[in-house]
Amino acid sequence: MNIQPDSTTRQTFRRLRSMLMFLLCTAFLACGSLTAAEGVSPQDVDAFADKLIAAVDDSDIAAFNELIDWNGILKEVCRLPESEKLDKARKDFKVEFRKATKTKDSICGAIIGTVELGGDYAMVHTGTENGRPFVLFRLILPDNGGVNFHKYFLIRGSDDLVVASDMYIYLSAEPLTDIFRRGWVPLARQILGDSDENAEQFLKNVEDQGKFFDLINKEMNEEALKLYAEFPEEIRQEKTILIARMRAAQRITPEEYAKSIQDIKKYHPDDASLDFLFIDGYLLQDKFEEALQCIDKTRESVGGDAYLTLMRANVLTKMGKLEEAITALKEAEEEESDLQSVYSLGLDICLAAKEYDMTAAYLTKLEQDFGYTWKDLTTVDVFKDFTKSPQFEEWLKREKKK
Repeated sequence: MNIQPDSTTRQTFRRLRSMLMFLLCTAFLACGSLTAAEGVSPQDVDAFADKLIAAVDDSDIAAFNELIDWNGILKEVCRLPESEKLDKARKDFKVEFRKATKTKDSICGAIIGTVELGGDYAMVHTGTENGRPFVLFRLILPDNGGVNFHKYFLIRGSDDLVVASDMYIYLSAEPLTDIFRRGWVPLARQILGDSDENAEQFLKNVEDQGKFFDLINKEMNEEALKLYAEFPEEIRQEKTILIARMRAAQRITPEEYAKSIQDIKKYHPDDASLDFLFIDGYLLQDKFEEALQCIDKTRESVGGDAYLTLMRANVLTKMGKLEEAITALKEAEEEESDLQSVYSLGLDICLAAKEYDMTAAYLTKLEQDFGYTWKDLTTVDVFKDFTKSPQFEEWLKREKKK
């Protein structure tokens, strides 16, 4: 290849950055030393979560970055292969990485940007996995456009601060270190003269891969699929490329979407991310039993979550199992009583089940706690039956007294 290592490094990192923005903020376990987690107490984990929430609420990318051990992550990513010939490439890779962490297009910036547009980033729970403490966060896209989960594994750093040594992304079922390593290793092997065909294809097409993820992040879906079709077979079969293609296809036609799902199953039949990925796909195909199974497996994987329970209630409603749907909705409310989506999406479930006491309570909750204002509900078709009920009359009387 004629591309010099410096240029290749920059192009490789741009591809990874665009890919990460997609993985972190689209919708539908990790490295680190066991001994490094010693001294991280439950109180430390809670304090980390509070700082992360504050950084997001304040749109403070710098404060967010201080909570991530980027130096440790980069050291792990670039650790292999061991060779002095790679010293300059390692330095270039790390320089590009650290530059990008400070921008709005960074990993932290992408999460903050999603929240600024109306999304929600909240702690779900804390725990330990194989001796490593973690905190799980849930990202809900604006207008309930999807959900993703990020698991931060925590260590006590050399400066005695508790930081994240890695982040596990549920959409792709892999940690950040593995994602970045997929970009680093082909570059390193090329410099060492040890490339195979897959590595060469990756580097040859790395610029176009960056464009591909950029197109999808901008919702230029038809252009993205045209570019996907031009990739070599090895690139078209790469998991993250397939996931991105599926997201673009979902926005175009059901047929294209169904084909994208089948290809992920074909090339990655045992991948841990499939249950989470296919929830939307099964719903669009009215395969409600399959969607329910995927939701339940994902709930088990994350250790329980109110939004997933709410999704379960929604699917049960579509199946006509209204009593079970209301039970699931109440469970979601118990799990997270301050989650706005429980009430905004739960309204449709209550109306479908003709649970008008809950409907009136949810209308009041949304108004009092989340700033909703209601126009004349008698003019809204979905509320037609509710407005004929005694519960509506009582609710209306309370409204008029305000």
